[in-house]
Amino acid sequence: MSGLLRPARYVAAAGFLLALACHVATYLPVDPGLFQPLVFGSFPVMFPLVLIVILAQNQRHIRIDDLVRHITTRERLAIGGFLAYVAVDFVLMISLLPGQPEIHQGAFFMNVHGALTQINHDDYLAGLQHANRLFSGHEMAFYGLVVGMVTLVLRHDAAISTDGV
Repeated sequence: MSGLLRPARYVAAAGFLLALACHVATYLPVDPGLFQPLVFGSFPVMFPLVLIVILAQNQRHIRIDDLVRHITTRERLAIGGFLAYVAVDFVLMISLLPGQPEIHQGAFFMNVHGALTQINHDDYLAGLQHANRLFSGHEMAFYGLVVGMVTLVLRHDAAISTDGV
């Protein structure tokens, strides 16, 4: 499992950057349909990465408080700011997205728990942007978690090897 940590960090960092690009694109006047496959397509990659990190941590018998000890103050502030943004973004997107935007026979609808409400093209695109922002925010959080956990496990290993334990 140790040999998979560094490649997992690189894959997770690439996933984070891709999710960030998709997330930023939702604020730009571009067709949100272009990014939807990237937003939803990277979810299957994320879960094996999380599993690799959990298994590596368990294999080493590292407690979470030992990992947290290696987080610098600057990193704690950055993590706190990022998590605050993700939380606010989540609440806003849930409130702005009453349902799932859909197309049926060339007409645009918002699917709210099975009830279809017809909407215009602009509302459809806005709904796609909100959905993409909601999902890409989750991806940023999970990929960021993997990058952070791998980094902390590697720091923990380095600290042990320098301590001579």
